[in-house]
Amino acid sequence: MDIYCFCHPHGEPYHDDLVYLGEGLEVRGHRLFGNRNYWRKDPENDKWLITHDPSVRPKDCGIVLVAGLFFECPVESEGRLSFAKLPSDVLQPERRNKVVFIDTNDGWQTPMWRPECRNMDLVLRTKLNRRCTYPENVRPWVLGYSSRVERMASQAPEFARRKRVVLDNFGYSHSWPHTARDWARERVYPRIRAYIPVEERKAPTCTLSEGSWNWMMHQQCARRHNPAYYQDLCNVQIVSCFCGDWFPQWPRDCRPLCGGGRKADLRRRIWWSVHQIMRGSPRLIQWDSWRFWETFVCGAVPLTTNLEEAGVTLPVMPEPDFHYIACDLHGRVNPDVFEPNRLRSIAENGREWALANYNQATAADRLISWL
Repeated sequence: MDIYCFCHPHGEPYHDDLVYLGEGLEVRGHRLFGNRNYWRKDPENDKWLITHDPSVRPKDCGIVLVAGLFFECPVESEGRLSFAKLPSDVLQPERRNKVVFIDTNDGWQTPMWRPECRNMDLVLRTKLNRRCTYPENVRPWVLGYSSRVERMASQAPEFARRKRVVLDNFGYSHSWPHTARDWARERVYPRIRAYIPVEERKAPTCTLSEGSWNWMMHQQCARRHNPAYYQDLCNVQIVSCFCGDWFPQWPRDCRPLCGGGRKADLRRRIWWSVHQIMRGSPRLIQWDSWRFWETFVCGAVPLTTNLEEAGVTLPVMPEPDFHYIACDLHGRVNPDVFEPNRLRSIAENGREWALANYNQATAADRLISWL
């Protein structure tokens, strides 16, 4: 069928959600149109994943996809947000097509709560936590990985030839804080250093010398494509994939825990006090990261929080210490996972699980089946 994609109309947004799902839809034979040409495939030609054709309108297509950054897109060079609105005819009650919002936004209070999104047929929410409340049309989703990442992982060496370390390689694309990463450095790393070294570093950024394809991807990915970074992932055995922020167990409606200012800070302090008194189990919000999926594809082992314990929800859940190394909510890790043969087995199991359940075509099939 024909599928219409709404990209943010201004600037140079990075819609990784449309690339991941769009590549799968293309593999399955669907045609992708949009409000602008998006995601150039090769620097040597003018072919795009999503094509702008003025004769194709949203109502002519069976599915309308709205990118996560469509409504509010950061202009990083200027430190501001750029805003957009959907055309008024997209969400008409008598529409025959299906409208889907791919919500990849950080935090809990995202555009999924907007009236437009509440009136859509489906919201695909990455970073979903089952211990929070969400609108009824929300389903769990993931950031996933694209053919770009698979290409970067294609030259990865055998697991035994990789450096036996845990790589902490955060911050090459931004310096925003994550309480889960600070927590890992304070609670997890000191415990595992008795079994394996931890290397903390940032990869150098991409330059024109890396070639035209790498430079094009670097520009299209808002400077997040970086050959040196992928080389790191392909040449170590374990990658630290901690991401997101800890929330107290209550309340399920997280609105009192969101926002800025003194009042919001006071509300968070009160709820954390309740959490401590009642001995609650913390929740991990905004857990998903590109690094988690990139690590699987590159054949390394992700190290992160036990996702099940933290409330994280995916369409198909990975098994802790079988597909990835999981620390419990106190920061403890089973030392047996660092035994060389077991570590290699976890790497193989994890990569097989990710490629089977979250390849682009499977993501497209999952969406079609839900609709």
